[in-house]
Amino acid sequence: MKLLVIPVICLFLMLSTKASSSPQIAPENIRQVLLASAQVSDPDLSPNNSGLILTHFSHVCELSTDEGETIYVGDRRAVLAGMLAPRGLNYITFFAEDFTYLGKYQYVTARPLWCDDGKLYLFGGLDAGDVPSGNNVIDVSRGFQRVRFYYEEAYGSSN
Repeated sequence: MKLLVIPVICLFLMLSTKASSSPQIAPENIRQVLLASAQVSDPDLSPNNSGLILTHFSHVCELSTDEGETIYVGDRRAVLAGMLAPRGLNYITFFAEDFTYLGKYQYVTARPLWCDDGKLYLFGGLDAGDVPSGNNVIDVSRGFQRVRFYYEEAYGSSN
């Protein structure tokens, strides 16, 4: 009996040491980490910005670049404070694999739907901001700094 207890204790210690040595963010906490990063880096999301009220922030998915980097995608919706008829500012937000804020693209109705490798598919074409309108794909395969926008036939995404 004593011989069986020692290997079990050793196995438990090995597994607990291995699990504690990799500082991974639990999937349920990614949204919280992304939001905190955006609040520090994006003036629109700063807690000191009383002109906007955050109504929605979600972690949508992860994109993969050709170099194997991960880019996290968030969906952020906010309304202008004090408006009789609420008007909002919606942004698709992007974060590096270390959760640093990379940037954002504005939209009105083209919500982010799903990721496929380096492509983010939108609900219809991008419809706001300073990027070409009508494109339903944001492609970061070559990295966020070399992002591409284009239209692709995809069930549920293309109109």
